[in-house]
Amino acid sequence: MIPIIDFRDEKCVEKMRNAYTTCGFAVFTHVYDEWLSEFADWKQLVDEFFLLPLDKKKQYAYSGVKENIGYNWLEEERLTPTMPGDLKESYNWVSPDRMQEKYWPIEIPEFKLMAEKIERIARMLSYQFLYRFEKVLGLPKGKFVENHIDGSSTMRILHYPQYKGEIKKNQVRGGAHT
Repeated sequence: MIPIIDFRDEKCVEKMRNAYTTCGFAVFTHVYDEWLSEFADWKQLVDEFFLLPLDKKKQYAYSGVKENIGYNWLEEERLTPTMPGDLKESYNWVSPDRMQEKYWPIEIPEFKLMAEKIERIARMLSYQFLYRFEKVLGLPKGKFVENHIDGSSTMRILHYPQYKGEIKKNQVRGGAHT
């Protein structure tokens, strides 16, 4: 059974050590409780983005794998290359120092600022996990974080819209991936 660990629990590190040395997995609760209002605001903006007309969203078309930013529409992406395009939409963004202005949807003025905030929150949360893993492994505080401080991450939002078209053989919402 996969352990469920309360991120606020004073025994969190001990429970993590047990989880990752026995079954190798864990589910965490209460990780972003202090950010719930930001995530609720973000969800509204995400919903607004995916409700934009397709021609507007396509103005922010996916850049390609090198930059890995922008919008993918239905069937545009194939997570399993041998299968038909995935029945989902996605939008990727990166930290402000790497994000090109032309990929921000200008139709939703608050989108850029909130996306940047969500990226910072995600980065802070990842550092909290890294600090706990340092304790699990008996490493000096900051060892993991210092090695990841200048790392880059791609943030991604997904939308699985209602689909009334014909579904092709072996077509899925999102193919197998890591």
